[in-house]
Amino acid sequence: MVHDFAIIGGGVAGASLAHFLNKKNANICIIDAGSKLGGVVSSNRIDACLCETAAQSFQGNDSVSELISDLGLEAISPKAEFSRKYIETSGKLFPAPSGPGSFISSDLLSVSAKFRALFEPFIKKSNLEDESVCDFISRRFGAEFSKQLFTPLVNGIWAGDSSKLSMRSSFPAIWEMENEYGSIIKAGFAKGK
Repeated sequence: MVHDFAIIGGGVAGASLAHFLNKKNANICIIDAGSKLGGVVSSNRIDACLCETAAQSFQGNDSVSELISDLGLEAISPKAEFSRKYIETSGKLFPAPSGPGSFISSDLLSVSAKFRALFEPFIKKSNLEDESVCDFISRRFGAEFSKQLFTPLVNGIWAGDSSKLSMRSSFPAIWEMENEYGSIIKAGFAKGK
């Protein structure tokens, strides 16, 4: 059989692409190393517990809204009691800071790391075409901020090594904030966030 498209990888992105191509009556073939579609998304029963693996959040856009509608999942929405994020470090769970106040009061970072992060607007903009997520965040906010706050975020989103992932590709909006405003914090204030 001749296919119009071959999709390499049957994770969420590959399966979503297959869904949209299928809506256009394209003849597709998905090639995946695993034995099931969905990539890291799975449900496993361990003793009496149901363990779900997947990204905990996503950035919404028109395509995501269309996919949710097509799959009839509009009724599923995050529950407030499950929306709180935590970061595990040194065997302890810490609430993830959700704004300036919780950032200042968080026990996740040392006082010196908090001051270093607040110094971010005074850090010179880079002229590099790209750099790793770890290098970018360490340069702008400090190494402790990168390790304690941003690396867990990267692991949750990309399940990847922040020292090997491209900042420009992984977090293009943050990359552009530095290019446009010279500072992530200045960009946040300018955008009202």
